Amino acid sequence: MLKRAARTVATLLLMVMLVAALRVLADIPLAKPLAIHFDASGNPDGWAPAWLALSVMPAMAFGLLLLFALLPKIDPLGGNLLRSWHATQTIMLAVLGLLAAIQLMVAAQALSAPVPVAPVVMTVVGLLFVVNGNVMGKLRWNYSIGIRTPWTLANERVWDKTHRFA
Repeated sequence: MLKRAARTVATLLLMVMLVAALRVLADIPLAKPLAIHFDASGNPDGWAPAWLALSVMPAMAFGLLLLFALLPKIDPLGGNLLRSWHATQTIMLAVLGLLAAIQLMVAAQALSAPVPVAPVVMTVVGLLFVVNGNVMGKLRWNYSIGIRTPWTLANERVWDKTHRFA
């Protein structure tokens, strides 16, 4: 479902995540605990072994790419997903960007680089909302991506009005 440019960007984001993981793993032991969760002030409050901390985001990104490839085949209204491919791939790339930003923050923290976690996370999540909100009105009626409430799934007109409002 991804067009060539989106496929290139998705591949680059996945490669950035993998390179960051390999760079950190080259310098630290696999079992060393790394910060993976931060409080509202940006202080670490959750830890995981390095191998796990650095493999979760690339694995999620790869799973997301597989899911987006399968959605048109498993969604009963998959044709509508293909009709709104621009909005769908924009949403997917925005989520991949969020995952890449989190991966880079975890990698930077592991290498003891000063990262202002709270402002970075707020900025990236804000950008995710802006990008997704901008393309929400272009999503065609489907059962996989969008505001999926009983009334939007029951009526295409309600779907369109709800997503344009969002």
